[in-house]
Order: sequence, then structure tokens, then C-alpha cells
Amino acid sequence: MMTPHMMLPLHRFARFSRDRVAGWAPGVCCGLIFSLLISSGCQTNPGKITPYPGAQVYSQAPSPSSPMPTRVRAQRIGYASFYGEELRDRPMANGEPFDPDQLTAASWFYPFDTQIRVKHKNRAVTVRITDRGPAFHLVRQGRIIDLSAAAFRQLADPRLGLIYVRLERLPSNR
Repeated sequence: MMTPHMMLPLHRFARFSRDRVAGWAPGVCCGLIFSLLISSGCQTNPGKITPYPGAQVYSQAPSPSSPMPTRVRAQRIGYASFYGEELRDRPMANGEPFDPDQLTAASWFYPFDTQIRVKHKNRAVTVRITDRGPAFHLVRQGRIIDLSAAAFRQLADPRLGLIYVRLERLPSNR
């Protein structure tokens, strides 16, 4: 049971007279106008947000034929996963249909059609980059490449799901 001293004085909020509204309305309106003016002035030159210092920023997504940055790291170390049958025949980022039986991979770090040697313990496989991935929140957790099911099977048992790999970019034949 509530005692009288615990109850709110509801008589204060029961009615709003014109003099109370007139007292706070101009202040609220001026505050809104001031905040809009300040926030619009902050957006005149927002700048470009880059994933890391010195990264090349595209105004739109690069097409597969557009040149990628010339400085691509030759080796990377991180985790690899695979994707398989659920994506069969769906178009990849380069336009080809996905075939989990081919030695292909998805990576954000290398241009399309780049040959990458993926090493896990004492095994290695050469894959071709045909898609973009893994998802950004997984890249932040250390995942650097998504392999096709065939490529993953050559490195480890698919039941593992995630393996620690070293990527090595192979010289292009062009």
C-alpha cells in the first residue's frame, strides 16, 4: 500500500494553463532552431571515412574491370571459412555463377581473378578470387577469406568450419 508521502502530486500536472505553455514554448522553439543551425553547419564538409589510414576511397563501388589499388599486401594471416551448396548457381560479385566444386574464394583484400595460395598447417591450395566477403563484422574478428567447399576440403575437414590460414598472393600471368 502506498502512503501519502510516496504519491506524486498529480494536481500539478492535471491542467496546463496558457501561461505555463507560453512560458516554455518560446524556449523550446529557440532551442530547436539553434540546434538545427548548428547541426547544418557541421555537415558542410564531413570528410571521407576510411577503413585505415591511406586507404583508397571510391565514390562508388569499383567495377570488376576498374583498377584496384596498386599496393596490396603479399601475405595475410587470419581465419578462413567456407560456403557451399546453399549458394550454388547464385551470381557472385564478378558475375559468374557460384560453383562450390571449383577452387574459388571471396576476399575484400584482393582484386578479382587474383590467384591466392592458401596454406593451413602442411597443406596448401591455390584459389581464384571471384567474390567479396566475408561479412564486415567477421573481418573485424579476424576472418580474411571465404573459401569454396572444394578448396576448404583440400585444407581441412569441413566439420571444423573455421581454420587458421596464411594467404600468399601469386604473381599474375598478365
